[in-house]
Amino acid sequence: MAEKHVIKISAIISFFKDDEKLIARGENALESGHLNSTTFDADLSILRGSSMRDRQYSVEVSFNSDWNIVEATCTCPRGQLRCHRMAAVMLFGHYNVSVTDKACSWNLKNNSKSTVQNISELYPLKPHTSTPRNLTEDEINLFKTKLKLFNGTVGFSWLLAEEGENKTTKLIIDVETILFNNNYLQSNDKRSFMKHQLQVTDDLILKVVEATVGQIRNECWLIYRKHRLTASNFGVVLAASKRNRFPPSLFKQIMGES
Repeated sequence: MAEKHVIKISAIISFFKDDEKLIARGENALESGHLNSTTFDADLSILRGSSMRDRQYSVEVSFNSDWNIVEATCTCPRGQLRCHRMAAVMLFGHYNVSVTDKACSWNLKNNSKSTVQNISELYPLKPHTSTPRNLTEDEINLFKTKLKLFNGTVGFSWLLAEEGENKTTKLIIDVETILFNNNYLQSNDKRSFMKHQLQVTDDLILKVVEATVGQIRNECWLIYRKHRLTASNFGVVLAASKRNRFPPSLFKQIMGES
């Protein structure tokens, strides 16, 4: 740290008066270790610095006899005007150049890593087990049996079901299938296409009622109601349609977020 500052903060602010934000950016670059080396020549009243990170840019700052900044250049694309690299070098000079300094130089510690790591190296997989020991086949089967005792649909029941155990024949097409259908995506009138695909007959309605007995305990009920207006929400939707007002709270209620 300089005993008595030669390069005044006021001189730096005056130099960047048309774009003072560059001073803050330069300060951030200096604190982040983007300045590699700096040289000060008191006889020539010149401060030089090299920066930054991936590309090497050279900065040169000239002062008059009163240590006001006369000129600054940088080899970066913006260097003929003003850039934050100039500000970083000036700020370093403010903190480190004193009235007793003659020609001197500093090599700044570079904190950046020279090696590039991939994701697996940055976040190595850690061994994980959900149980303190490996379970026996009998214990796993017992767990599956106990899951079936729940009076409702449990995610694990489906995940642990034997392959081919749950064979559900869809009576009606679900909304999600339509949304990802190529014919729907390429349709010029998506509303009409959706309306046509969702049409059901009275006989089909009765079949769906029969197939979804038990509601939450029935897998078909979960499939058919997905992305559809159910009876519990139909009344509020009709009321909103009559008022022609659809507040955000209505959509939250439909999506089950309220």
